[in-house]
Amino acid sequence: MVTCSLADVPPRRIPLTFARPAYPHPIRITAISRTTISGTALMSAGLFAILILVSAMTWMGFRDARLARQWSQHSFEVLASIKDLNIAVAEAETGQRGYLLTGKDDYLAPYTAELGRAGSLVEQLRRLMADNLAEQNQLRTLAVAVQLKAEELAQTVQLRRDGGFDAALHVVSTDTGRDLMKEIETMLGAINIEEQSLLAARLASAERRGVEVAVFVLGGTFLAILTLLWAVRMLDRAAMIDGLTGLASRDRMWRLLATRERKAKPPTAALLSIDLDRFHAVNQVFGLATGDRLLVEVGRRLKAIAGSGQVGRLSGDDYAIYCTGGTSADAEKLGVETIKVLARPFNVDGHEFHITGSVGVAHSDTAGDVNLRQGADDAMHAGKRRGGNQVVMFAQSMHDTRKQLAELEQDLHLALDREGELFMAYQPVLRIADRGTVAIEALARWNHPRLGMIPPDRFIELAETRGMMLALGLKLFDIVIRQAALWHAGHPGRCPVININISPVQFAAGDVIADIEALLRQHGLAAGDFCVEVTEGGFANADTIRALAVARARGFKVSMDDFGVGYSSLGQLPRLPLTSVKLDRSFIVHAETIGDEAMLTAIVELAHALRLDVIAEGVETQEQLGLVAKCGCDAVQGYFYSRPLTAEGIDAWLQAAAPAATLQAAPG
Repeated sequence: MVTCSLADVPPRRIPLTFARPAYPHPIRITAISRTTISGTALMSAGLFAILILVSAMTWMGFRDARLARQWSQHSFEVLASIKDLNIAVAEAETGQRGYLLTGKDDYLAPYTAELGRAGSLVEQLRRLMADNLAEQNQLRTLAVAVQLKAEELAQTVQLRRDGGFDAALHVVSTDTGRDLMKEIETMLGAINIEEQSLLAARLASAERRGVEVAVFVLGGTFLAILTLLWAVRMLDRAAMIDGLTGLASRDRMWRLLATRERKAKPPTAALLSIDLDRFHAVNQVFGLATGDRLLVEVGRRLKAIAGSGQVGRLSGDDYAIYCTGGTSADAEKLGVETIKVLARPFNVDGHEFHITGSVGVAHSDTAGDVNLRQGADDAMHAGKRRGGNQVVMFAQSMHDTRKQLAELEQDLHLALDREGELFMAYQPVLRIADRGTVAIEALARWNHPRLGMIPPDRFIELAETRGMMLALGLKLFDIVIRQAALWHAGHPGRCPVININISPVQFAAGDVIADIEALLRQHGLAAGDFCVEVTEGGFANADTIRALAVARARGFKVSMDDFGVGYSSLGQLPRLPLTSVKLDRSFIVHAETIGDEAMLTAIVELAHALRLDVIAEGVETQEQLGLVAKCGCDAVQGYFYSRPLTAEGIDAWLQAAAPAATLQAAPG
């Protein structure tokens, strides 16, 4: 937004082109950019480390829990087998003794079964304890003892069969084999104790590993968190510094202001909002790399004059200077100095640039209830509206105006969605010769629910500058064409041409003629029943002229509104797709006040020579009517015959043979 004086570029330099050139030198990575990259890398590494550590801890926890369950299950099986082996040997001995005392074979079945089960249990223990050498040695000794016990039992059973009751009774009474049974029980008890100790040791080891893993993971997580905090600090530092110029960033500037405003007694301070005028021309012609280097140079100059003030780059070509302790006059003086340093030529990449800036200054002594940020911005925009290259001190009225426009913009959005707020008034255009109605101009009106009637030039301009003109135009077209359909139905053959005003902005936003044609088809109306009115300034745009030529070819009438106040060029008239021109009221006032009718007459005669009808606007008195009639105008429009009317008022107008005195005027 800074004017680049392109005319000062010497002929030896490359010719200007709007194609973006290749940059011969890559844009350097600044220290703050490296800080941002490093901080982002550290943050990513820290998050990744935490993820890995937590995953590792989770996996190891699941693994140890699984091992503990396996070890517990293994030990329970060993202990159960030991218990069952002890029972099996004892039961076999019980069966043997029952047989010795009774001689009944019924005791031999459990005796035989328990001996077989004892052998199976010994094999099962051998398999379960295959990984424990100490238990394997004990188990071999146990297996021998169990085998000896089985042989001892078998010998006594055979003795009972061979020697009878007395021999068996001798075995029972002398308690033969009791020592061997005690030895087996002792060995089983030792193995039991060994297995329980082994299980306790394994569980303790698993718990210890769990604690070690937890300590390791927590320590690693702590280090990762420290890395994250350091990365956040680096990124926060990077966020406080503009990556291109090294100045304070927008966040840094706003934090300074917020810190001041939070104090019970904020210190005296001023904020300068600086926007370079038309800087996009530099980027378009010389490329973004050159533009960036020019922005760096601007930052250096601002820092040189700011003294103890904080200089920041807010965005693009927007800068700010924040100062504390000075007076309003000091702040204004700094603003003037800013304009001066920007006015000095900049030499960048072999080119000399002349740029300007708009500076808005807000001081705490004069800002009132408006914060410095808003006040400086309002003042800066006021300077840009005045053409730029100037210092503007904030005044409350600037903020009030911007606030009202912002509120009105939002209300207009709502009005587009509501029924009844936006409506049309209609003003007849009368032929001078017989006072016949030749046209009716549709005029936009807005009845605001809180502010009342809003002047058309105010909300139309608002829509044009806020990107709302296309939507507003479509809504107004729909209102007019619906009403025109009712008039054609109610007054067949007597409804005059309806004049529709179209903003040049609408031509740029879309195919407005096609939109109107679609509405006409929807209501069964013809293009010849309508006249497109465009202000004189709109004909300065070639796209608008082409669109109007299309409209003329499709049957619409085309009129130039406010002729003589804007883009006026008599030589242009023969090339325009016009059917009529509407003379601005200033012609009538001029001719009436100084008695010079020659210019008005000449313009009318020229228009007639081009076969254009001439309508005089703003006729309010009998004298003015006589004047325009004398100069040869074909029709008139103005308060002399009728103010803008409601749709009902036009109904009454069309019914009457002559204008009635009781017609209903439209509000506004």
